[in-house]
Amino acid sequence: MQHRSLQGIVAALVTPFREDERIDYGAWQTIIDTIIAAGVDGLLAGGSTGEFYTLNLEERTTAVRFCRQAAARRLPVYANVGCITTRETIQLALAAQSEGIDALAVITPYYLNASQAELAEHYTDVCRAVHVPVLAYNFPQHGGSELLPQTVAQIAGRCENLAGVKDSGGKLEQAMAYRDAVPGRDFAVFVGPERLIVPALSNGCAGAVCGCANIAPKLFVQLYRAFQEGGVSRREDG
Repeated sequence: MQHRSLQGIVAALVTPFREDERIDYGAWQTIIDTIIAAGVDGLLAGGSTGEFYTLNLEERTTAVRFCRQAAARRLPVYANVGCITTRETIQLALAAQSEGIDALAVITPYYLNASQAELAEHYTDVCRAVHVPVLAYNFPQHGGSELLPQTVAQIAGRCENLAGVKDSGGKLEQAMAYRDAVPGRDFAVFVGPERLIVPALSNGCAGAVCGCANIAPKLFVQLYRAFQEGGVSRREDG
C-alpha cells in the first residue's frame, strides 16, 4: 500500500460482543458491510472505539483476521496493534502483517508514562520489524504519554515506513505540527475528534479516523467529498 493511499474517512470500528463477552462475528459482518456500502475510505480494527483493551492477544489477532476477510479487499483495513510492551506490539504487528493488513496503527504504550526517548525507541523497533505502513497513534488521555512532533520526526528519520500519525489528542495545532514534522515525503495525519475534520483538512491533514462513522458513515463520507470538491468552506484555523 502506497503512503499516498492513506487518506479520507476511516471508520474506527466498534467491536460487537455477545452476552458471554465473546465477539459477535455475525453482527460485525453486518456492521462492516453497512459501513463499506456508505463509501468510507478505510476501516480501523481494534482501536479505542473497538475496545481493544478488553481483548487478549489471541482475540486481537483473530479480530484482525476477521476484519480483513470481511472487508474482502473492498477498501484498506488498518489495525491497531499497540500493546503495553514493545515485544507484544511487534508480535501482534507481525501477525497483522501476515493477515494482509494494509497499515498498522500503534497506540503509545498505555498506563506507562514513557519518555520521548523511550517512545522513539519503541516505535523504531516496531517499524523496523514490519514492512507495511505504520501510523503512530497519539491518544494522551488514555495512551499514557503525549507523542511529541519532534519525536515523530526522529522516528521518521530512522524508518521510511512510518507513514503518518493518528492523532486523537484533540488539538488542531498538534495535528498541524505532526504534518510539518516530516517534510519532503508523503506523511498522513488523521485526526480523531469529529469536530476537527474540516479545520484539519483545511490545514493539510489527510483525513479522519471516526468513531461516529459507525452510526452515520454516509454523513462523514459526504462531508469529506464535499470538502474535496470545494463545497465546504476551507477555513484556516490555527
